[in-house]
Parts: sequence; structure tokens; C-alpha cells
Amino acid sequence: MGRCPPTTTVTSLDLALTFSGPAALLVALALGLYATVRARGRLAIAAAAAAIVLVPPGIYATGMRYRSPPEPLERSLGPGIDYERLTTDGPSVVHLVRIDLKRPDLVPVATEPSPGRAVPAQRVRDFAREHDAAVAMNTAFFHPFHANSPLDYYPRTGEPTEPFGLTMTDGVEFGANRFHKATVYLSEDHASLDPFDAARWAVTGRTVLVRGGQARDVDDVAVAPRSAIAFGGGRLWFVVADGRQPGYSEGMTLDALARLLAERGARWAVEMDGGGSSTLIDATGRRVRALNCPIHTRLPCRERPVAAQVGVRYAPR
Repeated sequence: MGRCPPTTTVTSLDLALTFSGPAALLVALALGLYATVRARGRLAIAAAAAAIVLVPPGIYATGMRYRSPPEPLERSLGPGIDYERLTTDGPSVVHLVRIDLKRPDLVPVATEPSPGRAVPAQRVRDFAREHDAAVAMNTAFFHPFHANSPLDYYPRTGEPTEPFGLTMTDGVEFGANRFHKATVYLSEDHASLDPFDAARWAVTGRTVLVRGGQARDVDDVAVAPRSAIAFGGGRLWFVVADGRQPGYSEGMTLDALARLLAERGARWAVEMDGGGSSTLIDATGRRVRALNCPIHTRLPCRERPVAAQVGVRYAPR
């Protein structure tokens, strides 16, 4: 569920991405030259095959490690849905999607109820496809969870999880319904931190970051990827800050995220599950794509299966 380290650290995987990408490309080049100039027969075939195998991971590691933060961007994803990308000092790359719930053709969607408390884990992009969501993001913290290595992690898609806090879809409550209590309530045309009679959906995070337009003091020094749901300017916001990607985006403290959202006009904001869970999906175009670069098991742009998601879809005409 994306537990945050106490401070930003350089991990073994960060070092591997720093050096292994260029090293793999150099070895691939050497093997390719060897296969072309000196080797013969099976040895040439083996050297060429090894060179081909090394090129994709070399390009991936080099590209991920030596990226620069992207330029700021603002554009419409669709009627009533606007996207903004900005970069803060750190650097930190932050993605905001603002949704006009007053439009009758935009309707919330959320994780489906499941018998008992267990909910099958699912990537946010798969949730968006299944529910025909225009945009979607991860929500609740959850358990069980571990991410020890790129091959040793839980949950995988379909494995049972329990989202923390109150989770509600179409008026049906499910999940662990415990621990974190910073809950966002939604109806077809309204969002609130306080329960109201017409609410049909509810998703729960951990910390209220902004209330009454004022950033709250949050005692958390961790610099990490972050997710939040906010409200401001009459619109619902889906917010994700990329992190744990040196040179591209380090991440944010909760205090910095709270101040950023308040400065940009949020009336309220709630922290959702962050770390490797932080994912923001755009499905308004011809293909479903991640607006941010998730970092599941320390691999940049790898998406994590999570317990709970929320999105909005365009209602059929």
C-alpha cells in the first residue's frame, strides 16, 4: 500500500538504473561488433542474440534514469475534464485532473462491492477499461501488501485485498472499514468531506491535507509519490505527484502537497494511498494511458494492482 520511507534515499535499484543502462548498451554494442567482425558460426549467432536481448533493458534503464522533468502543460481531456501538469522544485512532477461534476453527462464510478471484505486487486487502467471511465485514479490504502522486488510482491491482479476505511459504491459499503477516516463522499453532482443523504460513493484516505481553503500542518517528512482527491473552483480534483525517480521527480512531502493544493485554490483535499500505488489514468482518447509515471517495485512506469479506484465516466446519451 505504498508505505513511505522516512527520507528520500538512493536505493540499489536507483544505482542499477544509473549504471546498468549505459553498461548494457555498451556491452550490446561490443557483442554486436564481435558478432559482425570476428565471430563465426554459432558463436556469432550467440553474440548477436545476447546483444539483441541487452538492448531493450539498456534503453529502458537509460531512458528512465536520465529523463528531465517535462514542461508544464494544460489541456482539455474532454468535455468537463481538464488536465494540468506542473513541476515544482525538487524536482517534483505533479498531475492534476479537474472534473466538473455539475455536468449531467459526467458520473462517478468506483470499485465494485465484493462478497465479504475481500476485494480483488486491479490496476487502475484495467478498472478504467472495465467501467468505461474517462479518467481514474487509485484511492484507499489497503492490506495485505508487500513489494520486496520486481518479482516478489503482493497483490497481483485478482488477489484478495482489503481497502482501509469506509468504501461505498452505489450505496453499498464494503472493505475493511477501519483505520483511516479521511473520507470523500460523492454523488452524481456533489463532493464533500462530510456525509450527505444523496452520497452514493465514498472513498477513504489517511490525512486531510486542506480544509476550508487552508493547508493543514502535517507532520510527515517523507518525500514520496503522492495521491490526493481535492475540491476547488466548483470541481473535483484527482491529483498525483510522481516520485522516487531521481532527476525526473523525487516526490513530495505531505506538507508540501497540502500547501501546493491550497495555493492553487483547493477548498479541501485528502491524501490517498501513495508510493508505488499512485496512478492517474486517462481513457478519453483512443488508448488508455497513464498520465503519470507510477513506480511499482521501484521500476518506473510500472503500474501496481491496488484494492480501490475511483473515476468518472460519460453517461450514455
